[in-house]
Amino acid sequence: MCAAWYNFCHVLDDLVDRDKPVTAERVGMMVLGVLEGLATNPFFQTHAAALLPVFRLGALNWVESERLRAEGDERERWAAEVFKSLYQEVFWLTAGICGGREHQLAMMRKHRKVDWD
Repeated sequence: MCAAWYNFCHVLDDLVDRDKPVTAERVGMMVLGVLEGLATNPFFQTHAAALLPVFRLGALNWVESERLRAEGDERERWAAEVFKSLYQEVFWLTAGICGGREHQLAMMRKHRKVDWD
């Protein structure tokens, strides 16, 4: 589930900002991956009520990050880079569900990255 979400976010971002080439095969595999990765995933099915609002927030923050990147002043463009990375909250929520708050914090500290590219 997390791999499908990660790939989905990065392919969409590459399609919009055009900083990396995106082939039809990559898009097709991303669509299948996210559909199959969510629809058939027992973890997602069990925790959908908690996960879907976080997916939504990640997506809406990405939309706002693109707007601020294009229209904002210098401070808003910096903030846009932070908003852009809020899709990662899905991973931290997943870590918390799987291993509790200590595991969640450990994973955040180990893996949290802000993608400045």
